[in-house]
Amino acid sequence: MSQIIRKKCNGTNKHDNEFKLTDLIIKIPMVRGHSTSGDEIPEQIVMKCRTCTEGRVVFTREDLQKVL
Repeated sequence: MSQIIRKKCNGTNKHDNEFKLTDLIIKIPMVRGHSTSGDEIPEQIVMKCRTCTEGRVVFTREDLQKVL
């Protein structure tokens, strides 16, 4: 079972969103046989809010390093 990460969207209602860690890792480019260092993690990953159409959930590099 994957770790669940909760974060609010940046829309007007600030909806709570839950994302699985695997959903975020898919967005990180990886090279086979090479470990991920902090420089290879993108500056930010933007996901759509699961409740509203206007909000986006932004994960910064620091957010991702905490859970990886």
